[in-house]
Amino acid sequence: IMAAFPEAKFVLTISDAESWFDNFVELMRPYQNVTDECTAMRSWGCIFANPTQEDRDICLRNYHRHNQRVQEIIPPERLLVYNWSDGWAPLAHFLDVAIPAETFPHEDFWRS
Repeated sequence: IMAAFPEAKFVLTISDAESWFDNFVELMRPYQNVTDECTAMRSWGCIFANPTQEDRDICLRNYHRHNQRVQEIIPPERLLVYNWSDGWAPLAHFLDVAIPAETFPHEDFWRS
């Protein structure tokens, strides 16, 4: 993608890994049959349907490994490592657009 679109910018969204995993388990609970077939998550070693502690550890280790690899591959001037809790400012700055007037929608629905 970087070679085909040399002006493209990339956003790597990050969050607390433990919360990410817990939220994804809840999100996927109604779709347990589908998660078994999700190639992207399988390549990370992630099992979200009734995960064991070992499943969790493997997935979290690979989550960190993926984030590190993205940061190694994509040049810093083309990559925003973005945490949703940071709101509009870093995202707008990175994309060279004005910060929206509306409040940033960052409610954690699983903790509400």
